[in-house]
Amino acid sequence: MIRTHLLRALACAALTFAAASPLGCDPVEDRALQSASSEELCLAAEATDDNCEDVHGGDADECKPFDDVDEACEVNEVSDDEVCALADALDEACEALFGEDAEPCAEIDAVDESCADDEDEDDGA
Repeated sequence: MIRTHLLRALACAALTFAAASPLGCDPVEDRALQSASSEELCLAAEATDDNCEDVHGGDADECKPFDDVDEACEVNEVSDDEVCALADALDEACEALFGEDAEPCAEIDAVDESCADDEDEDDGA
């Protein structure tokens, strides 16, 4: 879902620069579509926790950051405002365990990258 929105946003950006926008591109709407939601973070945290536990065993200390977020998600304690900070922290923790761009980190990395794209837009880049 995130990748679809990113591809649409890229197409809109290209059309905007070309001064033609047949897709009805709305930069405000596109930004909202790109922002990662707590639901997306929760799904990614759960998958990353499962991947970590597959390698390190259930309740392993290495998996605690992913497990903590997964459990917070289960009781609806993660808001959309926290998504990017949590995604960044979980992505860094995952990469420390499995290495840069490791397959077990793919889902949390996608959420983190979506946030990075939003931060670039906020900076005017």
